[in-house]
Amino acid sequence: MSNRRRILSLIVAVASATATGTSLFADDTNTAPASTIDQRIDALEQEIQALKRQREQDLEQAQQKVDQATQKAKEAPIITAGSDGFALKSADGNFVLRLRGYAQADARFTSQTKPTTASTRFC
Repeated sequence: MSNRRRILSLIVAVASATATGTSLFADDTNTAPASTIDQRIDALEQEIQALKRQREQDLEQAQQKVDQATQKAKEAPIITAGSDGFALKSADGNFVLRLRGYAQADARFTSQTKPTTASTRFC
């Protein structure tokens, strides 16, 4: 019974809307004046140009930072470590500091199975 009421109320609503002459469709006409649209287009074009300039400036700044980092890397000393030891070298190669060394170790072991009275110190 409730479905019949819904259908009947829908039919009554559609009939009353068409009888009163109200439009059930969206307007196809554009109500905005042409000058407002032209102004909006001009504003958007100006904004696009400003963004393009900003992007170019950002790219230039990024390139400057890369150039500065490259220059700084060229001026930095070179540090190496290998089988020949450690080495510090100036950026232009005029000065080199090499650190090399040798290590020597010595050990003495004794058996603790029988007590000894002899000295076990290194002399």
